[in-house]
Amino acid sequence: MGKFAKFALPLLVSCLLSLLFVETGLRIWHGVSPFALTNFRADHQIVHHFKGLIGYDSDLGWSMKPHFTEDGITTVDFGLRRSREDQSEAHRGGILASGSSFTAGVDVGDAETWPAQLERLSGIPVNNGGAPGYGFDQVVLRAEQLMDAVDPDIVVVDIMATTIDWTGYAILNRPKPYFLVENHELVRRHEPVPKLPYSARRDHPLKRIAGYSLAIDRTMAAIDAPWWYARGERTSLRSGGDPVELSCLLIRRIAKKTSERDIRLLVVSIPTGQDLLAADEPATTIAKVEQCARDYRVQIAPVRARLTAAISAGEIGLDDIYQVADGKPAGHLTEAGNRFVAEIVHEALREPYGTAPVVD
Repeated sequence: MGKFAKFALPLLVSCLLSLLFVETGLRIWHGVSPFALTNFRADHQIVHHFKGLIGYDSDLGWSMKPHFTEDGITTVDFGLRRSREDQSEAHRGGILASGSSFTAGVDVGDAETWPAQLERLSGIPVNNGGAPGYGFDQVVLRAEQLMDAVDPDIVVVDIMATTIDWTGYAILNRPKPYFLVENHELVRRHEPVPKLPYSARRDHPLKRIAGYSLAIDRTMAAIDAPWWYARGERTSLRSGGDPVELSCLLIRRIAKKTSERDIRLLVVSIPTGQDLLAADEPATTIAKVEQCARDYRVQIAPVRARLTAAISAGEIGLDDIYQVADGKPAGHLTEAGNRFVAEIVHEALREPYGTAPVVD
C-alpha cells in the first residue's frame, strides 16, 4: 500500500497540474477568466445540437447561425440558407420563405431545397428563413423578424401537423417563445426566451462538478455531446394553449402585418410521410388551420391536397417524396419532394393576387 501511494500521489499531482495548465490556456484562448466559476456544461447545453449550426436567439429561442458552412449547408446573413452557390448575402425584396425543417431543407443540399428550386422556377430571388424544430409560432415570428431585415414583396410560411402541435409547447427540447390566448387575443410569453435552465436536481454529481471545467466540457462535447448534456429532467413542457386556436390566431397576426405593408402572403400546407400513413387526426388538424386561413382570405398553396391526390392516383410514390428510414417514408423531403412543393408554390404565386386578407 505504501509503495502504491508513493507512485500514485506524484501521478495524481502531475495529472491535476496538467489539467490546470490546459484549463487555464483554453480559458485564456476563449476569453474566459481563469478564475471564473462557470458551469460551462449548463451554458453550452442549448447550442450542441446540429453540429454548431443552431445558436441561441433571444426572440425565437434558436435560429441558424449566419455564415455557416458544413455538411452541404451554407448560410448567409441572418442565418438564411443560401439558394445558389454564388449567393453571399441576403436579397432585398423578392420572396421570403419561413418554416421548419422541411423548408430549411434538412437532408438535401442548398440548391435542392424547395425555396431554392422555387427561385429557379420563378426567376425571383428567395430568402430561405427556415430552421429545424420550429413550431408555427416560431415560423411566424421568424417571418416578422426577417420582414424588417429584407423587406420582401412576398412572404411564404409553411404549416404542418407537427409544427401546429409544437405551438402548444413552452419548452421543446429547449425553451421557445409561446403564446396564450386572453380575450381572443394572443399574449406573448418567454420574451426574451430564457436559455435552457440548469438545475442540479437529478443530475449526475460527477457531470455537475466536471461541468465547471471548460476543457472537460469541450472534450466531452466532441466525444459524445448527447450523453454529456443529457439530464434527468424533462426537456418538454406544454404551455396549456390549444395548438389549433393558437395557429389560427397566428395566421391572423401575420396576415395583418403583411397586409399593412402591402406584402403578399401565401401559406403552404406540407404533410409528412407519417401524416399520410396515419389516421385522420393530423389531416384534420391541418384542415382546421387551413380553413382559418381561408376565413382570413389568405391564399394557400395546396401541397397536402395535391400530394394526397397524386399518391391515391398512383402518379407518385411516398418514397419518391420522402426520405426512407427503416423501410418507411418517415424522413424529410427528397430533392424530388422539394421540387413537388416548389412547383405547387410557383403555380400558386402565378395566380392573380386576390382580395386582401380579412383582419380586424
